[in-house]
Amino acid sequence: MDYLLSAVIGYLLGSFPAAYIMLKKSKGIDITQEGTGNVGAMNSFEITNSKVIGLIVLVIDAFKGLLSVYLSLLILPVNFIFPAIALFFAVFAHCFNPWLNFKGGRGLATAAGGASLLHS
Repeated sequence: MDYLLSAVIGYLLGSFPAAYIMLKKSKGIDITQEGTGNVGAMNSFEITNSKVIGLIVLVIDAFKGLLSVYLSLLILPVNFIFPAIALFFAVFAHCFNPWLNFKGGRGLATAAGGASLLHS
């Protein structure tokens, strides 16, 4: 049951499409139809030429990974496998987003955010 809970935590947090929502609300742009079509920080920056938007998306994407690892450490027994599963599913959901027809980003920021906490 703990394995499933850590997977659900990671998948739900990782599936939040930060770049899609931010660009849709602020600029009216569908990021899946512009640039590379990836829903991530780099494509957000390249489409808008805004370092602020790119940085905000980068931080939110990294926070998704960090939060998934943190919640699994907080809720589940202390064992390396549970936060690792949560991080894997956060990156998986970011790359294959269920809300955007399984299109997503590359998962670099999400993986880096989770790995920063997973390492310590």
